[in-house]
Amino acid sequence: MSNILKVSKNDELDKAIQENKYVVLDFYADWCGPCKALAPVIQDVSKELDDVTFIKIDVDHAEELKNLFKISSIPTLVYFKNGQEVNKTFGFIPKPTLLNNVNNLKSDNK
Repeated sequence: MSNILKVSKNDELDKAIQENKYVVLDFYADWCGPCKALAPVIQDVSKELDDVTFIKIDVDHAEELKNLFKISSIPTLVYFKNGQEVNKTFGFIPKPTLLNNVNNLKSDNK
């Protein structure tokens, strides 16, 4: 089952981060080539790992969140565990790398 949400407001994001143990934020834009390449990778991983919530944030429609997370390049993935930011990656990453990052998130003792 896919577990992908789209948010554009800080209160929506806060709620999603607090309600889910493992969260990955995907900062993207529709015009961004690497973002388009990453989208199906996230879709596949979300189907395999239904205990992880992926949240897509379009930087063109979420200026407040873009600034809050100091997003200067896209795609940027921000990884959360138990409401705390624990990792950040920049640019396109292949499926094995994303799976590894998420599995590290889940196995980390932080």
